[in-house]
Amino acid sequence: MNNRVLLALDMLDEAALEAAVEIARLRSASLEGLYVEDTDLLRLAALPFAAEIAVTSAAARRLELVQLERELRAHATALRRQVEHQATRSQLEWSFSVTRGSRLTATLTNAQSSQVCVLGRPASFAAASGTKPGPVMVLFDGTPTARRALETAAAIIEPTGDLTIAITSDTAEQITANCQMVRELTAPLAPAPRIQLTGGPDETARTARTRHAALLLLGADTVTDTTLLGRLQKSAGCPLVIVR
Repeated sequence: MNNRVLLALDMLDEAALEAAVEIARLRSASLEGLYVEDTDLLRLAALPFAAEIAVTSAAARRLELVQLERELRAHATALRRQVEHQATRSQLEWSFSVTRGSRLTATLTNAQSSQVCVLGRPASFAAASGTKPGPVMVLFDGTPTARRALETAAAIIEPTGDLTIAITSDTAEQITANCQMVRELTAPLAPAPRIQLTGGPDETARTARTRHAALLLLGADTVTDTTLLGRLQKSAGCPLVIVR
């Protein structure tokens, strides 16, 4: 596995970029930005009846494939400059790649060779204006990758940072064991993190959105398919950090 942090973006997400840079710095890792040109959107633009609605005027206009491709290239160039700027300022090795395909499939595929994947919020996400970021959240299920996700969260929060750990397990015995494991792993932290029980990833993501979480960290063993990843990305309302 390469010592790198993968940053997958649909749009410029400052919180995701800052998290990726900080994690890469702490791990002495390289930073790789990834922008995926969505093939579903490109196929739609090729249809003769495809149209888009302007947000400000609600006016419809023909969705032209050539124009869309030009806009995607411009978007990728802007994101590349942001990654370059932040990585250079933090003295990180960096790279940036553009590919075509399903965004979530491409993200999971590229994440397999990275220690950490930071997934920015979808382009359709509208951040609440003036909302103060809430806690950093971790979904903990006792797996080795969940342990590393918790260790990563503990490393990136400030000394007085707000950390919430959502524990999920199938049995009462596992809940007890996971709670004990969490207490041992977080013993040096002050203030002590909040610990809550959760029904699983979907419930945790909804809680993250309700509490305006700054980040949601999960072990890679928990996020193994694009269906779940898509639900979490839409529900959490914050960048996802997937740790291997």
